[in-house]
Amino acid sequence: MDSKRKLLYGNLMPMKDSSLFMKSSIDHLPPLKRRELARVLEVLRDEFEDALKGGSADFKKRGRILKIILFGSYGAP
Repeated sequence: MDSKRKLLYGNLMPMKDSSLFMKSSIDHLPPLKRRELARVLEVLRDEFEDALKGGSADFKKRGRILKIILFGSYGAP
């Protein structure tokens, strides 16, 4: 593949390195970071629930957290 096509289509090629895919567990984190993350998620969910209680619109009542995406040292393998 020439360099121009590689620039255009390089991201569309299948990846063979599984470390590039998003993880769905926190098993890679040390115990302290797992506990910190558990507390952050608890607060986030409680506050989100409280925010939805005050809403009168139907879409607000149906609100939910779909994903928590970790960055930095919390997302690193």
